[in-house]
Amino acid sequence: MLVLVVLAGRLSATGSTKANPPLPDAATVMRKVVDKAKAEAPSYCYQKRSRNEEFDASGKVTSRKEETYEVFPIQGVPYSRLVKIESRALTEKEQREQARKEEEFRKSLAGDPQGQVSKTNQSGLDPALVDHFNFQVVARDTNGSRPSLVLAFRPKPAGNSEKTVTDRVLNRLAGTLWVDEADSEITRLKVHLVDELSLGWFGMVGAVKQLDFELEEGRMPAGDWVVKRQALTLRGRKVLSAMRHRTIDEFSNFRKAED
Repeated sequence: MLVLVVLAGRLSATGSTKANPPLPDAATVMRKVVDKAKAEAPSYCYQKRSRNEEFDASGKVTSRKEETYEVFPIQGVPYSRLVKIESRALTEKEQREQARKEEEFRKSLAGDPQGQVSKTNQSGLDPALVDHFNFQVVARDTNGSRPSLVLAFRPKPAGNSEKTVTDRVLNRLAGTLWVDEADSEITRLKVHLVDELSLGWFGMVGAVKQLDFELEEGRMPAGDWVVKRQALTLRGRKVLSAMRHRTIDEFSNFRKAED
């Protein structure tokens, strides 16, 4: 009987190892993610619904505005055209203004071909950005029924310069991301501020005390990943007044672009 118990334990341990393989190295995972981001992303047209809210000090909503955009590629670069404010269509004057903005955008692309780098790597991921953080693979999970790796990240404790505002922001962000194991795609992201961020000269312009950002992606039938939802919450001080803001963007009606 003792032999059977020991044998059962060994078989159980063997089966557990197969069902739960070791977690991969974080550097390897992120290298695959960056390599995937370098590939030119397929172009889609879609609709974006954006809701902006302002809050008072007690958390009560003081203003709310909802806008709907049609997003489509111009020379491979996504462009957002406003088509609706709240539930109403644009007036003729507003339509002319949108046409003017689109024309200016097209001219800017024509005058700066190098500026079209956003045709590829639209996520903005590159080795320099990844190098700001320490990553750790902490678990396996499922996201939309697909096996995913969960990584925690924090800014490196030393060595990151703060020559630009972007550097100062990145050095104060931490969070969690979910990477699809098969596609090496970041399919979910949660980011928060770990230290107050002062703005302007000696912080006189203001300060951000809270920053929370969430992003969720979905997989299209053809295997492409697209952003389905993102949300940004900010709380802090602007000059002498308190500032609380939230933006929620939802994306739908995806279809392949013709150009």
